[in-house]
Formats: sequence, C-alpha cells, structure tokens
Amino acid sequence: MRKRAMYERDETKTQCISHLKVGGLDPILKAKKLSFEEVNYRSYFRTNLLLNYSNCIVKLSLEHRFKRSITFNLTDDNDIENGSLDASGDGVYDFIGFQANEILVSQSVRAAEKLLENTGNKNRKCVTASTTLGFKKLTANGLKNNHLIFTGYPVIGYQGKMLTSGSCLYSTRIDTSCEWDPRIKGLFFYESTSIFPASKFGDFIIDVKKLRDINPEIFCGIDIYNGILIHYIKALEAYLGQSEDSVVIDFNYYRANDQFTPRLNQDVWEELEQIVFFKYGAKPHWAKNRNLAFSNEL
Repeated sequence: MRKRAMYERDETKTQCISHLKVGGLDPILKAKKLSFEEVNYRSYFRTNLLLNYSNCIVKLSLEHRFKRSITFNLTDDNDIENGSLDASGDGVYDFIGFQANEILVSQSVRAAEKLLENTGNKNRKCVTASTTLGFKKLTANGLKNNHLIFTGYPVIGYQGKMLTSGSCLYSTRIDTSCEWDPRIKGLFFYESTSIFPASKFGDFIIDVKKLRDINPEIFCGIDIYNGILIHYIKALEAYLGQSEDSVVIDFNYYRANDQFTPRLNQDVWEELEQIVFFKYGAKPHWAKNRNLAFSNEL
C-alpha cells in the first residue's frame, strides 16, 4: 500500500498536524521512514498516537531547547546533566580533534608519529601520549566558556552547542585544515568501533586490563588519540535500535601509508579487535573498522 500524508496547520496551537494512512499491520512506527514536510519550531514536544486499525494520527512538535553542564573528570580505573535555561553560561564544545589546525602543524605531528613507529620508540610514544593528555586536560578537550576559551568547570551552554562540534569545516584560513584531510598528508589512522550488550562489558574490561598489564607501555599508542572511548545506548524497539542496553567502544591508532608496513604493537591492536569481535561477538560500526571486523557479518 502506498503511504500518503496530508498536512494541515492549526493556527491556534501553532502546531503542524500530519495524517498518515498506513496498513493495519504496517511496522512504520518502528522504522525511520516518516518524513514530515513541516514542523512548527515554536511548539513544545508532544506526540499523540491515535491508532484505528488502518490509520494513525501523529501530532508532532519540537522540544524546547535546554542547557547542558559538562565537566570532564580524569580518574584512574579503580556527569552529564540537564540544566535550567536560567543557568548562566554560553559555552560550546569545540572538540579538539575537529578544530582547524595549521597545515604545517598537522604534517609535523604525522611526521613525528611516523618516525616513532619506524624506529620502534615505545618510550617516546608514551611521552607523546602523556603530553597529549596533559594538553587535553588543560583545554578541557575543547570545551569553551562563552565561546572563547576554557576558564573552568562547569561549562554550561545550550544543548545544540554542547553536543555538536566540527569547527574545522568552517575555517576560512587557507593555511588551516581538518587534521585528517588527505590532501595535506596529515593524520592517518585506523578507527575500530563496535557495540555489544552491556551485560558483557564488565568481562571485556577485565580482559583489556589483563592485556594492558602485560606491558602498560603498549597502550600508549591509542592515548595519542582518544584512548578507548565508551558510551552507552538504551534498548530501543525502533528499527536499527538495540534490543538490549548496549555499550559502544571506539579506539584510534596509527595507520601506515603503505598497507604492508607493520605497525608498532600491531599484535596488541589485533588482539584487542579479536577480543571485541570474536570473543564477545560485538557488531561492527558499518562506516568504520578494518575488513576483519566484517568477516562474520557479510
């Protein structure tokens, strides 16, 4: 059955109402197939579903924006919260990795890491990682109070400015670029990203610590980037959603220009990938990862 949508405006409530005719067993409500041509941006988010066998009426409006307070805590192995609109602050999150960098700086960083890789200098890699982490701590990883610089926690700003980043895309200087831009031969790295049930996360962390404890210096390579990023996803019935609460992990590491050039501590990163995808059966991110991650998915 072809799905049709008719739209009408309720001027008294400043809302946009959409009537969609779908089949009685149509799973459209679990799929991201709905496309509304018009939604009034002034209205408050409120969704009403009126199901009547063969049709449904969906009332949609947008949620009022709110402010978010962010504080990064650097702790060893052993909060993000919603704030009132009345809270003072006009902060932004301009993530360091997505800021515009001078082209010569990006090229120099790549050249330095390539030298450490080629000479097998693990100690120096750890010094570089320590310096990188220190700089991120000093600059709050890109959080800025009042759009300027980081002056201290908490950093409070509107959700839309605290959740998004990527200022390198808007730089107008010809001597700057996104640091991974292939045209400047800057950073070049692998990115492994996977998702698995939250119930398995504790055992995964134990395995990672066992691997690290063999020789802690071997993990310095990913600390030059972002370490192991972890975020959590709640279970969701929608298509492409997770059927149970899940954990996503993400880590970046050096990639040689020549695919046949072995990487420093290559066995460690491959072991970590095997733990994730083979031992715990994690699902790969479809836009990332090396081909290995998809061997059981295709």
